[in-house]
Amino acid sequence: MTTHQTSVLLLTLLTAVCCYDCYDTQCHGWGKLSGVYTDCDQVDHYCDFEDNGLPKCVSGYNGGGVFCKDGSEDVFSCAHHRNGTAYCVYPRNTLLIVTGVGCGLLVLTILLYCCKQLQAGSQAKRLAGKLQVQQTESALSQYGATAPHCPGLPYKC
Repeated sequence: MTTHQTSVLLLTLLTAVCCYDCYDTQCHGWGKLSGVYTDCDQVDHYCDFEDNGLPKCVSGYNGGGVFCKDGSEDVFSCAHHRNGTAYCVYPRNTLLIVTGVGCGLLVLTILLYCCKQLQAGSQAKRLAGKLQVQQTESALSQYGATAPHCPGLPYKC
């Protein structure tokens, strides 16, 4: 047995003394074969290596994993990354995300409503202004007068 294999075995045995909350589900090779994975439920198995560096799953002891209970949060579920590494999922994180998205949508809806109301009010003021200009021009034309054109404005003033 090589020193690398011995160190992996010792690490595995040390972790067997205390139990993880979530366990890894794959073993990876080492050296040139470190990107090679094999399935391994490490609740009652642990990872080791063949002489050539290929990963192997050995039964008998528990393998790698993570601790999820931190004393303040005992409710969790286990999830795994693509490489089989375990991680903890706490419901409060999901609740915070859902609450945050919900509040964000509510604020966005209120902002859109307010913008539409402001836009409608602004449009009504423009229409009222145009109507007033038209009424003024109409009244002036009855007396044969016209309103002077104001530079930079789309209507006569």
